[in-house]
Amino acid sequence: MKDLIILKIGGSVITDKFSPRPKVNYKNLKRIAKEIASAYDKEKMSLIIIHGAGSYGHNIVKKTGIDKGIKSYEQLKAFAETQRLQNELNLIVTKCLIEEGLPAIPCQASSFVVMNLGKIEEMSLSAIRGLIEMKMIPVLYGVPAFDKTKRCSILSGDQIAPYLAKKLNAKKIIHATNVDGVFTRILIKILRLSL
Repeated sequence: MKDLIILKIGGSVITDKFSPRPKVNYKNLKRIAKEIASAYDKEKMSLIIIHGAGSYGHNIVKKTGIDKGIKSYEQLKAFAETQRLQNELNLIVTKCLIEEGLPAIPCQASSFVVMNLGKIEEMSLSAIRGLIEMKMIPVLYGVPAFDKTKRCSILSGDQIAPYLAKKLNAKKIIHATNVDGVFTRILIKILRLSL
């Protein structure tokens, strides 16, 4: 897709990742939403936003081990609760984007992805393509997903971004994180090879 940009926002940027309970960093989220709105040109670009889970996912996943697969009924409940929490965060993120005038639409990637041993095996992209063609901004997020072998694995935003970039011929992927650093030429080459 011509001039498609994929923006991956780290969960630790928009939440307090170390909070024992889910907690949004509204100051950062609202600032980021304003910055996206000021940079977005609907006539010249298409945009997909992907965000991480931060405190809306990491704590429960670490506590229950659902990222390693489902082995008990209690883990099924944790899988469902993690989905619910991350849906909640996605609605908060899209609300902030909509308040800035952006046509952001929540998209639960785990509803159209099948994983196998922690990797994307198949992802239906017809709806995402259609939304982009309409000039909507799909907002996806890292989330536990059905895994054919393990029953559950983490479909991370860091896995979604390059997959979509390759399948949709994105112009670029931008990573927004709270960790200082600069991509070197070597890292950029590695990223290109992985696409």
